[in-house]
Amino acid sequence: MSGLDLQLAWIRRAGGDLRVFTNALANQLETALPNLTTVVRRKNGLFSKTTHVRSIEIRTDPWRFHLEYDGSRLTASRAQAVHGVTLRTGALPLDEWLRHLQTEVSRLSGELQGADQALHDFLLR
Repeated sequence: MSGLDLQLAWIRRAGGDLRVFTNALANQLETALPNLTTVVRRKNGLFSKTTHVRSIEIRTDPWRFHLEYDGSRLTASRAQAVHGVTLRTGALPLDEWLRHLQTEVSRLSGELQGADQALHDFLLR
């Protein structure tokens, strides 16, 4: 079962509780990709000490993935930016957004493994 399949199964299992899903996804991304992930949280009420995730943004080069939770629904989008200029932005269904994000994270992982191997080879010469 792929990571995407697990995420989608988790959404179904959570019974459509988008707040729980969004909070869990934000925590996972902040832990796994701390330098690439920005999470905006809001208080649950005026005097509440607890918060919920309002939006998640993951910045890879050249993609920016944005997920926004408005209290009743999730809005997912992906933008392509080059040198700080956004070339295109598009809304995506959540499952497609997750699939593109997973592909991009896999690409980054492969690049990092390649860089790690190159450094390893260099140091052992």
